[in-house]
Amino acid sequence: MRSAFFIPGQVAALALTVLACGGGDDDGGITLVDAPPAPVAWDYGPGAASVVATDFSLVVGGAANLVLRGAGVADVTGSGFTPGTNDGTLEVEWTENANTMRLYFYFTRSAGRWHVSQIQHWDGAPTPSWIFYDGPFFDSPEGQPFTGDIDLGPAAGGSSLHFRGLTVTAFARELPLP
Repeated sequence: MRSAFFIPGQVAALALTVLACGGGDDDGGITLVDAPPAPVAWDYGPGAASVVATDFSLVVGGAANLVLRGAGVADVTGSGFTPGTNDGTLEVEWTENANTMRLYFYFTRSAGRWHVSQIQHWDGAPTPSWIFYDGPFFDSPEGQPFTGDIDLGPAAGGSSLHFRGLTVTAFARELPLP
C-alpha cells in the first residue's frame, strides 16, 4: 500500500470518493499522492526501549478517518526495564492536527529473547477507546535490535500501523530503580 497524504478537512471527502469509485486496485480506483517520509524516534531511557523509523503512519479508521504521521512533539514515557523485571512499556503521546493520540508498546523477555506482546493506540474518537494489535512482534535475541518494515492491521474499525526502516531495541540496559 502506498503512503497517503491528507489535507485536514479533506479526509471525509476522500473517504466518500474512495467509496464512490469502488474499483479494481488496492486504492479503490484512486491514485494516492505519495507523502514525504515521516521519521519518528521514540526513546525510553537509553538502551531500555526505543522505536525509530524512517517513515511512520497510523491510519485510524471508523468515524475518525485519520492518517497520522507522528508529527509534533512526542511525550515518551514508560515503565519497567529495571533490575529484576522482564516486562516494560514504551508509551508515546502526541498531538497532531488537533488530535491527541497515544501509542503503547508492551515489551517482555524470557529465555534470552525479547518481543512486543501487544501494541495499542487510541481510536481517534472524542471519547477515546483503545485499538489492540496482539503479538508477539519483533522477536529478537536479548541485546539485539529488531530491524525491518512492518504493517499491522487492519484492526478494529479498519485501523492500521505502518513502519518503514524500523529499528526497535529493548532490554539492552536496565534502568535504575526509582
